[in-house]
Amino acid sequence: MKKISPKICIIGDKSVGKSSLVRNLLGLPFQPVKSDVDIQIYQKIENNLSLTFWDIHGGEKFLSLEKNYLSGSKLCILVADLSVRETILNLIQYKEIFLKYNPNTPVIIIFNKKDLVDTVVNWDEEDTCFYVSLKKNLGLENLMKTILQKVKK
Repeated sequence: MKKISPKICIIGDKSVGKSSLVRNLLGLPFQPVKSDVDIQIYQKIENNLSLTFWDIHGGEKFLSLEKNYLSGSKLCILVADLSVRETILNLIQYKEIFLKYNPNTPVIIIFNKKDLVDTVVNWDEEDTCFYVSLKKNLGLENLMKTILQKVKK
C-alpha cells in the first residue's frame, strides 16, 4: 500500500516570506528569495512522516486556480508581513477560500517580520498564530512540532 504524504498549503501575498518559511522548515539557512513562480512543491521527512509543502502565491492568479491548488490539504499555513497591513487583511479571504475546499482543516497563521514591527494582530482564536522573524530565525521554535500535531489529527 502506497503511503500518502500530507499536503500542507502555504499561502500568502508576494514577498511575505512563504519561500523563506519553506527553507526554514526544510532546515536550509535564510536566503532572500525572489520568485515569480505561482507554486513550488517541496517534500521533507520529519518523524517518519513525509510532508509535502505547497508554496502558493496569493493574488489574482491564485483565485482563478484555487481548487486545483487547495483540494486535499491536511493543513493550511497562512503567511503575512506584519509591516504591510494589506497582507494581513488578505489572509481573511485566503482562509475562507481554503476552508471552502477543506472544511474543518486546521490553519496556522505566521505573522512574519516581527523584527521590523512589534505588534499583535487580533486574530481568530481557533487558529494557532506565530509571530516570527524568518530573517533573524526568531519565534520558530515550536512550529514544526505544531505542524506535525495538526497533520496527524
